[in-house]
Amino acid sequence: MQKYRKGQLLAIKLEGGEDLMSSLAQIAKEEKVLAGFVTSGVGMLRGSRVGYFIGDRYDERTYEGPHELVSLQGSIANRNGEPHFHLHAALANRSHDVVGGHLFEATVHVVAEILVTLFEEKTFKRTDSGPVLKVLDLMPESG
Repeated sequence: MQKYRKGQLLAIKLEGGEDLMSSLAQIAKEEKVLAGFVTSGVGMLRGSRVGYFIGDRYDERTYEGPHELVSLQGSIANRNGEPHFHLHAALANRSHDVVGGHLFEATVHVVAEILVTLFEEKTFKRTDSGPVLKVLDLMPESG
């Protein structure tokens, strides 16, 4: 795992075998990130569990084999005092078919290169919106 921060930008490189979500959470804790957006992510993942929200739950699928990470986007917010990532991914298989949705978990297969835009001295909140959804509040101090 490597990271480089300059101002409001945080570049992250994860290596094969690293757990994507826990690695991102670790870096966010180290960098004290409680507000930001994952603006770009490419690489290759395996064991990717993605979901499509169908109103009261997610229809989840797991893609065990390696898939190219062709897009990764999302947000970072405070949930119970910890950084919480809400990520969506687009993944391409060897046949060039693309699947995607809400990313629950994945392991880096070869590499993942991720760019995060930070909002320093700001906290976004992640709050419950029913039993499944956790929605982003950009202005929790005004509520």
